Amino acid sequence: MDRCATMAAMGRRGSRRIVMRILKSGFVLLMAVGLMGLGQRLWAQASTTGSISGMITDPSGAAVPNAAVVAINSGTGAAHMARTDAHGNYVLPLLAPATYTLTVNATGFAKAQRSVLVELGQVSSGALKLALAGSTQTVEVGAAPPLLQTQNGNVASTISEKQVRELPIPGGDIYDLAQLQPGAVNTGSFFPSVDGMPTSSNMYTLDGMEDIDPYNNNTNGGATNLLLGINDVQEVTTVSNGYSAKYGTLAGSNVSMVTKSGTNNFHGNLIFDWAGENLMANDFFNNASGTPRPTSMAKQWVGSVGGPILHNKLFFFVDDEGLAVVLPSSQLATIPSQPYEAATLANLTANHPASVPFYQSIFKLYNGAAGASRATAVPGGGCSSDFTMPAPFAGAPCAMQFYSNASNFAWENVTVAKVDWNIDPSDHADVHWLLDRGVQSSGIDPINPVFNQVSNQPEFQAQANWEHTFGGSAVNSLLLAAQHYNAAFGPPNLASALQTFPGQLDFGDGSITTLGGFDGSANVGRAVTRIQISDDFVKTIGAHSFDVGFTGSKYLSNTLIGNNKNGDWVTSDMDSFYNGGLDTATGSNTQYAKGYPAFRMAPLEMMRIGGYADDNWHVTPRFMLTLGLRMDHPTSPSCRQNCFASPGDFLAMNHDATQPYNAAIKTGLNNAIGNIGAIEWQPRIGFAWQPWGASAGTVVRGGFGLFADNFPIDIASGFLGNLPLNPLFTPSNGLISPAEGNNALSVQAAKAQAALQSGFSNGATLAQLQAAVPGFQPPTLTTAASPLQNPSYEKWSLQVQRQLWTNAALTVGYEGNKGDHELMQNPALNTYSKTAYAGLPGAAPDARFGKVLEYQSNGSSNYNGMTGTFRDNFTSGVLMLNYTWGHSMDQGFGSGQIRMVELPDNLQALYGNSDDDIPNSFSGNYVWNVPFQKWLGGSSTLAGGWQVTGTFMARSGLPYSVLDTHTRSVLSRTNYDGRDVLANFLGGAVPGCSSPDQSCLVASEFSRASSAFGNQGRNMFRGPGFWSTDLSVQKGFAVPGWESAQLALRANAYNLFNHVNFARPVASLGNPLFGQITGTTYNASSILGGNGGDASVRMIQLQIGLTW
Repeated sequence: MDRCATMAAMGRRGSRRIVMRILKSGFVLLMAVGLMGLGQRLWAQASTTGSISGMITDPSGAAVPNAAVVAINSGTGAAHMARTDAHGNYVLPLLAPATYTLTVNATGFAKAQRSVLVELGQVSSGALKLALAGSTQTVEVGAAPPLLQTQNGNVASTISEKQVRELPIPGGDIYDLAQLQPGAVNTGSFFPSVDGMPTSSNMYTLDGMEDIDPYNNNTNGGATNLLLGINDVQEVTTVSNGYSAKYGTLAGSNVSMVTKSGTNNFHGNLIFDWAGENLMANDFFNNASGTPRPTSMAKQWVGSVGGPILHNKLFFFVDDEGLAVVLPSSQLATIPSQPYEAATLANLTANHPASVPFYQSIFKLYNGAAGASRATAVPGGGCSSDFTMPAPFAGAPCAMQFYSNASNFAWENVTVAKVDWNIDPSDHADVHWLLDRGVQSSGIDPINPVFNQVSNQPEFQAQANWEHTFGGSAVNSLLLAAQHYNAAFGPPNLASALQTFPGQLDFGDGSITTLGGFDGSANVGRAVTRIQISDDFVKTIGAHSFDVGFTGSKYLSNTLIGNNKNGDWVTSDMDSFYNGGLDTATGSNTQYAKGYPAFRMAPLEMMRIGGYADDNWHVTPRFMLTLGLRMDHPTSPSCRQNCFASPGDFLAMNHDATQPYNAAIKTGLNNAIGNIGAIEWQPRIGFAWQPWGASAGTVVRGGFGLFADNFPIDIASGFLGNLPLNPLFTPSNGLISPAEGNNALSVQAAKAQAALQSGFSNGATLAQLQAAVPGFQPPTLTTAASPLQNPSYEKWSLQVQRQLWTNAALTVGYEGNKGDHELMQNPALNTYSKTAYAGLPGAAPDARFGKVLEYQSNGSSNYNGMTGTFRDNFTSGVLMLNYTWGHSMDQGFGSGQIRMVELPDNLQALYGNSDDDIPNSFSGNYVWNVPFQKWLGGSSTLAGGWQVTGTFMARSGLPYSVLDTHTRSVLSRTNYDGRDVLANFLGGAVPGCSSPDQSCLVASEFSRASSAFGNQGRNMFRGPGFWSTDLSVQKGFAVPGWESAQLALRANAYNLFNHVNFARPVASLGNPLFGQITGTTYNASSILGGNGGDASVRMIQLQIGLTW
């Protein structure tokens, strides 16, 4: 980093320390008092409940102290009790989402009752005005969800039970519900980016249990990549900025899901959905290229039943859900043309005849692809920019293209059961079990189905909750949870796949489709176990409600090591492939990545421990203040068998090439990335103010706080590939065919491995290994900077909520955040250039190693955004509209917690639009029970029971950069491990980018970054926008003789108007299709699952259901 950037960073850190000291000085005392005064009863981290809070007054509006308040769950009869304080206030915390009958008794006053709807994560108003004794009993009926959030400053939104049950959620994916919340923007991944935060910084919980994959902090979906179980879910709440310190572990949004329970009435449903290929439109590019509609089918089912075991005491709920799909695909496949094949074989016959048989087998596979007979010449001939067809083939195309419509099969089944027990008036317990089974279609190969990828993914999880009430002013809740899943990825028959082709062949510029699927690293995966304990406690003392809490999670991951163990050839372009893998004249080459794992399974583990204390203070009846302090203590990922090897910080190590390898590398390490376990202090403050009183219908809300992120286990996986146990070699100065002897890249890698294994234990140096193996290719290395820190964020917001009419409200808000210490991958610490290249030395800083990838905590980000939300809980339905304007900026490539930089010494040069920067996003959903019978009269059989529901979303296009894959390939020969190199932008008008009818980019406006990393601003171009709408129409019928039952016929139309949402264009400079849009994009969730099936088209799903 340059000096100015360094001084700026020091200034930011200095101001941050001042803020920390000011906030922490008061909050440390709060934490200590809370822990000592309230003992060991602690409050859970993830919300599974809501609460009721209010003020009890007399006819004049004066407070009524010591009034008895009882809330009875209308479904289960569970009672919750409290008493008002001297100011007439009371709180009933930790209530299961449900409708409650609230009863208030006070000496000298008539009994009063009202219904209150408690939603997940929300505080419902339970204010009542009592009449004097002898007056008529006060009864208020009608329970409506709270429109205004008057009790805290948290930025939160709830998807109600009605919305969960009725909206057309594609595939029944629970994760898709989070896309409906304000501030959440659909980026095409399973998790949205919320307020510009990384997509892998979102924390999802199910009944309080963390429900994300700790291996990568991403989706915990099963075999279909959907999180099935929506029929088991009652409500979903998203908290994007949680100033209540209970929200944490990850710094992004907290999405809480609570499951259904049995009640005193038997209830359940049976639903079956079906969609066949005749109900699915053909893909845009299939139609344009004359490709037949692919085979496809989706069938889904749910069935549940719940009810009482003992009236008011013991209840059960059981749910079974499943999905079986034949996945269609529409993939552009490019294969070598017959003239290119002939020219290549002629050239090899003359120069490298031993390579001919291997190349013939490659061409045979490409020519035998289903769809090859439909292939047409790539526009412009399809030749890489460095390659010209030789005589007598001059002018002939190099590549042919076709759209593959191959299919694959996947299925998943989820079974859940829950038991609730009202032990006594002070105790409630529940246990929830889930069993998930299925086989995933992880990839559909367009060349040969033997290279398809599948994954068997069984999962089990369980949660047990116990809640105890202490008198009328304190509640404690304890959670115990466990989860285990397996996931291994590879072709259905690895031996057959490797016999067909012994690894994987990629063309770096994308000119030809990959051969071998993902077989280079096939049969990777993991078996992950999570154990969690949480406890939470709430105590009301006067105007203060104190919350303290604790959670601890331990993660065990038995990780299968892939590390390119089957081999992966990456040839830079058609020129290098034509020349057998290497053209010394142009620099085009092939890199062969080959790992040699000494063991297949690495037992990794890590822990996360967190605690917090909150003071929710009713400063006045109109002003609520939340003071909170959270602390998290994560541990570094470790190996139970001491299986890591590392030299430590690459920049701090001895780079003397005469030092033996075994003196440079520390082996048998339990921890590879050092200590990141410092306590992360996170003070927060939030407020809610009703400036004109409770009846005026206006709330001003906001807050500021610090939030800590935590690494996934996956950060440690790179260290499993370090020498000597599992080294990775990447020779790039040889030929592709294994038959070329010592000139073969695969032979070079094998000899390097053999020499290193024998030489490491004997103290061999680089010179000794080079003498033993001419052309010895040094191994790659993964390191971590010291110290490595967890990312941290400052987050703030200000909102105004206004009730417009009885059931409608408008919320307008500003949210912002600033990230520091974000995790970056530096791929160029050992990169050099044999020719002058700005910023790179002329020789490798450490000649003993090839590519070096180091994790560093030097990334930063900023986000500023505005949101507007309108919600109307009208008589016959719900309408919710969201608009988000936002701008997010960061360094590096990637949208998750780990991003990759381009040039290590100029990090600030990569500061630009983030990969998920979406300026404008609009979403909405509605549920409408259409009152045809009221309008038209007539029989209820025909006019009654109609319902229309739907969702819609629209957003700006995603940003992208133009990449120079040729220069990246050249630099890879001199140890560059980067994913991307930006091309130079020469200036000029950039065309619009909305359809395949015109190029989105002009090739003459760009040049290769041949002597310095490109001058192009990162993500300065933007792809096509996105919009789609889903619609459901349902007709319900009464079941004769069964009063509580309804039979329903329903049709769901996903992408109702069959709108084509185009993907970003090909942005690899030198690719024959540069600037062209060649595919479509769609929401990650669909009725086909989330495994890559073509879900961009309109799909109609028919449904029949019975509900009682």
